[in-house]
Amino acid sequence: MDDDGGDDNLKQTMEFTSEDLSELNDIINLTTTSSIEEISELYKSFNSTNDRDESSFNEAWHLIEVQYKEKEYVLNYLKNIWLPFKERVVNAWIGKHPHFGNQATSRVEGAHAMLKKHLTVSTSNFREVREKICLAIDSHYNEIKTKIASEKLRATHKFRIPMLNELVTHVSVFALGHLFKQSELAKSDYVLGPCTGNFSRTMGLPCAHMMRDKKDGTLQLGDIHPQWRIDIRSFTNMDGGVQRNGSEIESLLRNVHDKYKHMPLVQKEDIHKHIAQLVDSEIPSTL
Repeated sequence: MDDDGGDDNLKQTMEFTSEDLSELNDIINLTTTSSIEEISELYKSFNSTNDRDESSFNEAWHLIEVQYKEKEYVLNYLKNIWLPFKERVVNAWIGKHPHFGNQATSRVEGAHAMLKKHLTVSTSNFREVREKICLAIDSHYNEIKTKIASEKLRATHKFRIPMLNELVTHVSVFALGHLFKQSELAKSDYVLGPCTGNFSRTMGLPCAHMMRDKKDGTLQLGDIHPQWRIDIRSFTNMDGGVQRNGSEIESLLRNVHDKYKHMPLVQKEDIHKHIAQLVDSEIPSTL
């Protein structure tokens, strides 16, 4: 089969700038002239620069420069590839902003994997791709709604402690898990160091220091960042915004009624039975 221009295209893809070649050379030198132990030690050393303030970071980086002064290609690789982005990955900088625990690209990668699972093949036309992506988003959106609805009704027994009593079914289980760990530290005999404010600043949640200072021993909803509030989160609109006005239960009932009209008879009877059981059952004084 003729492939005119194929060699020219290959040559274009094989063209590297001097910076590309320099970076490639650094990577080759690092992986071919260093043992696994050396690379492991380098990783540990570079990871130690992930400190909570800039002075500690600069000190740790200086130690790396001294320790690896004979491996200039290693230092060049770190300086050229990683240090320009230190404000985005090192605690000394990212610890100044609320990131709610999102410090990696795993969520993006997970979303990408979810889309690939629904697309199945790479040869679909534009209409098919659009329909599959919409289906994937709708499916994921409904999963989120179902999970939050479940968290509003019940919570893990271990969260039923005085410190978290006002938050259960109002705050996400993920946030309750972090708060539970902090409460365990607060009530233990563990000697806490000076409060840096890093946990509260980045997570939007009270830390163990704040919990120890609580005179009544109970956290209030006002102590929690709106990011974690599931009681004010509305999914009646696709923007997933916070509901400020109106009754959420009325909105949920309208959604149920709209879906009920299009259900098959068997499913209608099942829904009717569940609603009747819910109405006739005795509602506990505390949820």
